[in-house]
Amino acid sequence: MSFWIFLYIKFNNNPNAHAREYITIKLTSSLQKDSLYCLKYHLSLAIGSNAAVSNIGSIISKDSVYQSNIYPPIYIDSSIALKNNSNNIINNKGNWTELSFNFKANGEESYLYIGNFDVDSLVNYEVLDTVYMALESYYLIDNISLIKTTEVGINEDIVEPVWFYPNPVQDFVSIELPKNYTQAQLSIFNLTGQLILQKQVTQANQTVPITELGNGVYVFVVESGGEVVGWQRVVISK
Repeated sequence: MSFWIFLYIKFNNNPNAHAREYITIKLTSSLQKDSLYCLKYHLSLAIGSNAAVSNIGSIISKDSVYQSNIYPPIYIDSSIALKNNSNNIINNKGNWTELSFNFKANGEESYLYIGNFDVDSLVNYEVLDTVYMALESYYLIDNISLIKTTEVGINEDIVEPVWFYPNPVQDFVSIELPKNYTQAQLSIFNLTGQLILQKQVTQANQTVPITELGNGVYVFVVESGGEVVGWQRVVISK
C-alpha cells in the first residue's frame, strides 16, 4: 500500500502556520523484548513538490496517539525513535530511495508512526522550484516492512544504529557514528557471511571509498574496541 504525506509545508503569508501529516500503523503483533528488527520503506518526492527535506523518521511505541492538530509534531514517551540522517536530503522525483533502520525492541511495541517529528528550526530543506503560496515537500511512501531479523556474522546485542548513506551507494559511502568514536573499523560482508573488505574509520563522520566492490547487496559492520557498534545492509549500484 502506498501513502502520500506532507513532511513539511511553510506558508509565505503566515510564517507561524504549519502543516504535517503522519502515517500510523497498528502492528499485527507486538515486538518481542531484546529481539533485533529491521524497519524499511521506500520514498519518492512528489512531482509537484518545490522543496525536498531530510527530516523523515519513525517512532515505534506501545501507545496509540490521536492528535487533532498536525503541529507541533507528536512525541511519545518510552518509544524507539529512528531518524534519517540530517544531511541526507531526499530530492529524487520519479525514483525510489530506500531507508533502512536496525534496532532492538524494548518489548510490547505495537504502533509504528512515520513522518517529520522535528520542529521547524531543525528542518533541513532544499528549494527545488519556484515558491508561490508555500514551500511544500510532499512524498510518496511505499513498501513498508518491519521484520524480526538476524544477519550472518552480526552480533544481535547491537543497540545503537550507525548511519550509512546514501543507500544505494556507488563508489563512496558516508558513515556517521552514534557516539564520538575516534577509532573504528568498517568490515564488509557478503550475504553468506564472507568478509570482503575492511577499512579504517578515524572520525565520527567520515566518507569511505568502496571502489573495489562490485554491484550487489552487502552487510556493512562497524566495530570499535572489539565491539560491534552498528550494522546495515547496503546496496551497491554503479
